[in-house]
Amino acid sequence: MTLRPTFLGLPIELLTDLMKQLESTDILHLRQTCKHLFGVSHERSIWLYLIYYYLETIQPRAHWPDQSIHLYNSKQLELMVLQPFKVKRRWTIKNIKPSLNRPIKLTNKAYVFHLVTGGRRLLLANIQGKILCIDLDAPKSRARTLIPSLYGTKFRVITRISVDMDDKTLSLAFNITVKNTFFELDEEICDPLDGLRPIQIWRVTTAVDKTGFANGSTAQHLAFFYEEAHLSFHGFVLYKSLVAYSVTKHIPDSDDWPLYAAVVVPWAKASTQDLSYERMIIRTDTSLSPTIICTNSHLT
Repeated sequence: MTLRPTFLGLPIELLTDLMKQLESTDILHLRQTCKHLFGVSHERSIWLYLIYYYLETIQPRAHWPDQSIHLYNSKQLELMVLQPFKVKRRWTIKNIKPSLNRPIKLTNKAYVFHLVTGGRRLLLANIQGKILCIDLDAPKSRARTLIPSLYGTKFRVITRISVDMDDKTLSLAFNITVKNTFFELDEEICDPLDGLRPIQIWRVTTAVDKTGFANGSTAQHLAFFYEEAHLSFHGFVLYKSLVAYSVTKHIPDSDDWPLYAAVVVPWAKASTQDLSYERMIIRTDTSLSPTIICTNSHLT
């Protein structure tokens, strides 16, 4: 009688090493073949390996863990690995009807919105310049203060923000730059900064409790520099150590056309109390709005 070869006699270590070489969807298919492989496919080491593999090979990144990767169990790692495939399949289904899960209630009007890469955190800016953060995965979507306003509730400001994700960290982390511009009426009443407007840089990471588990987000102030108040801003982008924005300068009592320029600032070197910092000014004939800074630091 000839015995048919099976996986039962192979060590679990060998089977897990073999499964690490498969795509995640192939592991799910293999899981359906027998009880032995079903059990092996739930080994935490397999899904931990795939998380690291995808983080290193897939760009843009599909996974932004909210806490240390070592705090996730096997099931959580598996769900994290499979989530991008589920999202892709949902987007390709024909005649899908999106549904409203729950409304988000705000105590103050929000004028700027930014959905952080990963789809869990929504950033808002209200009329006082306060930056709020909403955890969309939380049972109740509450807006929590992430970055306080520089001006309290006395002034109304227009806020611009730009977010730069940190690809070098395993857990979710990003830098955010904040620029406030006063409404003209409020600026005529009082100018608290004597003609200067600060541009702030903050570092946002996941806050953890005593046990190391995620508990919201926290922001650390990195730097700020000033720009002239009478400039009109049209574009705003942050990338690594650079901030780029476009400006229009109207010359009082002059028949000349407004001056247009794109400005690039190395923000880490520009943290100062005046305008004496290094910056690159690119003059143009028309107004430009930079949308991205390439990896070679060329403005586009």
